[in-house]
Amino acid sequence: AKCGDGASFDVVLRDRFGNPALDVKDGYASEFVESANIPMSIAIFETLKDGGHGARLSGVDVSSRGIQLGKGYRESAFEVFYSAFKTGTLSVQVTVRGKPLFPTPKKVVVSAGPTSALYSVASGDGLEGAGMRGTALERSFSLEARDDFDNPTARGEDAWEARLKPADAKTKTVAVLISDQGNG
Repeated sequence: AKCGDGASFDVVLRDRFGNPALDVKDGYASEFVESANIPMSIAIFETLKDGGHGARLSGVDVSSRGIQLGKGYRESAFEVFYSAFKTGTLSVQVTVRGKPLFPTPKKVVVSAGPTSALYSVASGDGLEGAGMRGTALERSFSLEARDDFDNPTARGEDAWEARLKPADAKTKTVAVLISDQGNG
């Protein structure tokens, strides 16, 4: 998943023999039209560094995608939509009638979105001034590329433009060394 982009996955309920699982009510297959009638819950949490669960992701939507099987029966198929705005790892657990679908939660890695100049950060002594080092006046600064949700991109290779203006009118040239550290 990528920060800010909608992501989705499908859940298809099957019995222990691999047959499409239908919810039967009074001997008839029931169709789940409203999310309140879906006999499952989806929990998506941030995964903490110690492996525990952090905040639960809000805004997870589930929609029924019944697939015609013949004779009016429908497979219990659902599409789960979510958006993440923080880089890291998410833990996904699906429960059906209170029982976990997976023995352990599934992991989803969320990467940073595209670089945003608005949230990227410049730092270093070259932004405000510098001192003499040997016979040269050295100034340096770093750019940390961040996405629209203030996550470090940690990719490198973004295109940046820096304009250096001499402090006095007598200086005609400024020697510049630019290097990509490859870490955003």
